[in-house]
Amino acid sequence: MLNRETLSEKYKVTLWGRKAKVPKAITINYIDGFALGKGIFGQSVDPSPFEGEVIIVEEQVVIVQAKKNEFYIIDQTFMSQVPEVGDKIAVNPYFRKMFNGQRINSKHTQLTQYMNGDCFEANSALLGGTISHIPGNKVNNPQLKYLVDYLENTKLSDGYRSVTHMLFDAKATNFIAVDPVSESDPTEPSLQFTVDTAKFKGNVKIIAHENDNNFFSPNQFTVYLTDHAGSEQMLETDDKSLYKLLDEMIDDGSWNTIAVNIIKKAPKKRQ
Repeated sequence: MLNRETLSEKYKVTLWGRKAKVPKAITINYIDGFALGKGIFGQSVDPSPFEGEVIIVEEQVVIVQAKKNEFYIIDQTFMSQVPEVGDKIAVNPYFRKMFNGQRINSKHTQLTQYMNGDCFEANSALLGGTISHIPGNKVNNPQLKYLVDYLENTKLSDGYRSVTHMLFDAKATNFIAVDPVSESDPTEPSLQFTVDTAKFKGNVKIIAHENDNNFFSPNQFTVYLTDHAGSEQMLETDDKSLYKLLDEMIDDGSWNTIAVNIIKKAPKKRQ
């Protein structure tokens, strides 16, 4: 990640010189991988797409002026391409998504009707809402419910994405939950899905085993990984290590890219 304090001191004078005359302050945003920003209430938020003009290109960073008093300092390490000074670009940083393709804490529009028949549209968003729910019906089996909650809420080692955010980035589809209806049903509760990454392409099946009712005993899981060639791996794990195992076996890191599209090239200088 970028050393923000050092960069702020280095470029503050330059950026102040480019601000509008009226504003008394400037805003400097940092886009360096999956670093979070802050919302108006101090909550963590994923970065949003923006457009602007490239004003500085150096070895480590690209600086974009989006508005008269708003600037973005971007880590070149994660950029899909490095523009030139004067280029107008569109920047689409990584943000976590739900399985319907929308970003987390996306706005929802609801049509509300007064008693007199008048209608109005209300927009709302869950501040700080970060859960990407697994598609499908609500499950009832205790072990399977624990597994689903675990995948939706457990953070990966990066401290940013949950397991389900990683699964979305891995193009996870075809979710099938085996949800035994009673304790007498011998069927083992499980969740399976397919993923498609450079690291693994195929079917993943997680069997949730019954806990021995010891509060201090970790929940046990068996993970089957079957690739498209039919080769299968079986791995035993528990809730202390399941998220690490899935991350290591599936995630290829390709999600962590700052997509850059050059809208208009800088005018060529006359010789």
